[in-house]
Amino acid sequence: MSSSPRLSVVLAVDRASEALRATLRRWSAEDAAATEQLVVVLADAGDEALVRELAPRAEILCGPRNALIPDLWGLGIAAAAAPWVALTIGDCVPDGGWRRRLGEVTETAPESVAGLGGPILPPVAGGGREWALYLLRYSAYLAVPSGPAVEIPGDNAVYRRSELERHWRDRSAGFWEVQLHDELRRAGRELRFDAGLRVRLVRTPPTLRAAATRFRHGLRFGATRSLSALRRLAAGFSAPVLVLVLLARVRRRVRTARPEWQSRLRLAMPWLVVFVVAWSLGETLGYLAPRAGRRA
Repeated sequence: MSSSPRLSVVLAVDRASEALRATLRRWSAEDAAATEQLVVVLADAGDEALVRELAPRAEILCGPRNALIPDLWGLGIAAAAAPWVALTIGDCVPDGGWRRRLGEVTETAPESVAGLGGPILPPVAGGGREWALYLLRYSAYLAVPSGPAVEIPGDNAVYRRSELERHWRDRSAGFWEVQLHDELRRAGRELRFDAGLRVRLVRTPPTLRAAATRFRHGLRFGATRSLSALRRLAAGFSAPVLVLVLLARVRRRVRTARPEWQSRLRLAMPWLVVFVVAWSLGETLGYLAPRAGRRA
């Protein structure tokens, strides 16, 4: 890698998987350019040997064991040296043209653009649990066309480092893209969606781990939102309503954007209820006990 990389890719890994192996093999097979920096951030130091074997040029960081993905991203962003910083996760495998497309969109992006994101494709094979996690996390992006966007998925995004330095305020809580996007919009900065910037969700965690992770994400999200004490109290007691709202939102998105997935949605619905309840309980506790939520 040169002393001045043009692009940093931060790959957050909370556990090793075949998806991670496929990503690292693809990275090595495509012969990463000398002007790219790959930063792999691990929640389990025991996975370091695997990364060194498959991607010997990667920079490896180790976060706390069982750290959340936003915590790992935060460590990786701090180590990024390039003017553009891309984010992804170990459970997603990038499309064969992903790195080339990253280079294209970052080289041609107008100065007004602070970040770009792309679609996350569904698991090729999977049952109700896999589809439930996919739809819960990514259904918001099923119908987003290329062009200006309100939100982009943090699991497949690239940001100007200068914008991260300016608008990523609460670094002690890790990197949460929704909060950054709020800051960017208030500052008049632009987000864009690019349909050619594709990754695929390949692996999902076991049920208990997935539910626990949704709970912890909701807990941290509620704890770190900038709300008054009165609004926190109101939000904290809205958990039952939030469950219904989130489930209805996923159903509406599938019905509108991908009606051919209705059978997948029906298969996923029992699992969706479990994961949405876990998130909602976590978010509620985060609103009511923010100090505990920040330590989650």
